Amino acid sequence: MMNRLCAGGRTALVAALLIQIPSVGRAVCASSATAAAGSASIQSAVDAAGPILAAGDHCVTVEAGTYAESVSIGGIDVNGFRIIVSAAPGAAATVRPPAAAAAGFFIANANVSLNGLRIEASAPSQYALLLSAASGCAFSDVAASNSAGTAVYLDGASNNSFTACALAGGGTGLDGAAGGHALRVRAGSGNVFARSVLTGGVGGLGADGGAGARLEAVSDRNAFSLSTLRGGTAGKRPSGANNFGGHGLYIGGGSNNSADSCFLIGGLGGRCAGGGGSSGGHGLFVDGGASNAVARSTVTGGDGGYGGAVFGGPGGYGAQLSGGSGARISDSALAGGAGGDGPVGGLGGDGLADSGSALTLERGRLQGGRGGAGEFFTRSGGRGLALVGGGSNLVSDSGMAGGAGGRGLSTAAAGGYGGHGLLVSSSRDNSLSRCAMTAGAGGIGGGSLGPGAPGAAINLDSDPLSLSAAALRASAENSTGIQFSGGRQSWSFTGVDFPDANVAISVDASRLDPGAAVSMVDATGSRAGPAYERDPYGVVDWINPSAPPGRPGRPVGTAAAWSIDWTWSAAAYAASYKVYNASNLAPLGTVTEPAYRQFGLSSGTVYGVVVQAFNSHGSSPLSESGTARTQAAPGQSSGDPPDTVDGIRIFPNPLRPALGQTAMRFQNLPAGARLRIYALSGELVRDLSAEAGGTAVWDGTDKAGNRAASGVYFIYAQGNGTKKTVRAAVQR
Repeated sequence: MMNRLCAGGRTALVAALLIQIPSVGRAVCASSATAAAGSASIQSAVDAAGPILAAGDHCVTVEAGTYAESVSIGGIDVNGFRIIVSAAPGAAATVRPPAAAAAGFFIANANVSLNGLRIEASAPSQYALLLSAASGCAFSDVAASNSAGTAVYLDGASNNSFTACALAGGGTGLDGAAGGHALRVRAGSGNVFARSVLTGGVGGLGADGGAGARLEAVSDRNAFSLSTLRGGTAGKRPSGANNFGGHGLYIGGGSNNSADSCFLIGGLGGRCAGGGGSSGGHGLFVDGGASNAVARSTVTGGDGGYGGAVFGGPGGYGAQLSGGSGARISDSALAGGAGGDGPVGGLGGDGLADSGSALTLERGRLQGGRGGAGEFFTRSGGRGLALVGGGSNLVSDSGMAGGAGGRGLSTAAAGGYGGHGLLVSSSRDNSLSRCAMTAGAGGIGGGSLGPGAPGAAINLDSDPLSLSAAALRASAENSTGIQFSGGRQSWSFTGVDFPDANVAISVDASRLDPGAAVSMVDATGSRAGPAYERDPYGVVDWINPSAPPGRPGRPVGTAAAWSIDWTWSAAAYAASYKVYNASNLAPLGTVTEPAYRQFGLSSGTVYGVVVQAFNSHGSSPLSESGTARTQAAPGQSSGDPPDTVDGIRIFPNPLRPALGQTAMRFQNLPAGARLRIYALSGELVRDLSAEAGGTAVWDGTDKAGNRAASGVYFIYAQGNGTKKTVRAAVQR
């Protein structure tokens, strides 16, 4: 599954990226220099470019060897060309900056390329690669690492690209020293990272692991594709404090950043034999910002660390969206990390936790992490999806499963609670459609103790939620489908399926206040209905109409010259509406909302329609007939056709029989006007005449009554001594 998700759409994605990445192409070296270990430095070879490049690139070839230097590239007018520093073919060229240097390569210039080099920093205060206000730079097949800190730092650098690179942060191992990030971007935008591996460093005692990539200080429009971003392991957790494994990707307030076809992996929590375990890092952590996106990716939280004396660390979330708005996640798998084991187990991480607004989640697979095992007390599994705060989120075609509760390791420890498939708490106006939610199993108890209680497929507080076409399942016996945690609101859920015999309680309304109302409309499955509910106050109502019980209201038309917009009051429980011609009940179209636009009409003419409502059980009676008169065409009185063919109108154009369109209308013609329809070959297809109202109709057939082929046709119109040629098309 993971391979399929990361491979999907790869060809199109790479093609799109090639448009964004600065293209080095075949270098045209107007000047060149060679660096050789022990004799000619890389810096001197770069300096040979001079202050202004000549009419072409400046190419530096780095021979095999280790270069103990710091290379600075800045203040060069590239004149529209590039400075290209490349390892010689097949050469292992390594740059190791002195401990006092800021970086192996310090670039404060436009249009610099590094190819095939290894850059190895080894001090907490330096970087393998440092870009300051640089743009248009391209790095390929570069391995940049720092054994004691952050590897690559882009400070105000934008529109640069990294392709097939390996970036790795490190850690000093000192108490309180965080692991270095593989990549840190500060106020940099439009950078692209493709087919690369980014690994954060390990944190010291009480410190966080480094991030695979950290975007901060409003870094926008950065893109990762076909890459792996892994957070570093957290250090051991000292008493009374908590620290985290590094996040795979951290976005701090930036907008329009994206990860496509990637692995985002949170770092592990640190193990601690004499204290508590550290928390696992998140695969993705977005702290504010807007319109960040993940597509075709696998996002995994790190497992919490083992706690030998106190408690295991919590598992990291697959993704945490903290505030912000407009995030989009599609075609991706998100999984929370397992809670760490210990005398008290750690909580399992959520697949996705969102406290922002206007999230769009499509075709996702979300899995909560397992709760940690405990000797005295166990913890619950993570939630598949937790919507906590914010609201107006849209989730469709997705699966959400709670994690299993922790396992008791002794006769004193009962199993932990199972996680919920979906939790909604203090998050308003969310909508879910065509989703499957699965309750997590309770953990196994120690000794003769029974298992912990399973979770619910859905756990809701008092906030509104729109739920339609959902399937509620369970991974263990005695699970709950929908569980309300309180409130006195009204809910209406349509088309919910309870297919799993493990769901013991379909709807648990025991915590709702009297006066609440829950309508279960068209529920299905073996556990649907009042026989499986828990409803002490009688607030749950199961409604299964055989068909829409009332007919739609009379249609009201708003007319233009050649169209009418019809609207009507909705029928209860209608899934769709069919619109018919009132005079002969010929079908005109089908819509899912109580509104229909009738096209291709004659001006100054009365039309009538009736409407019928449908759902999966049947249809309603026909509505009363609604009538409306189209307006007079511009420059005409009602019913008076024009004198020329200049204003000929064609609808629909193209004619699409596959969409139910049966004829093409030619309007705004003089009465009796002649229309000859020709194929591109010049063959006459049909010869028509306009009726008295100025309209001619072509049913899409030729003179012999055969269907005209798909293609473009010329229409030669003549009337009252005027002529005009127009085009029309048929798409079958």
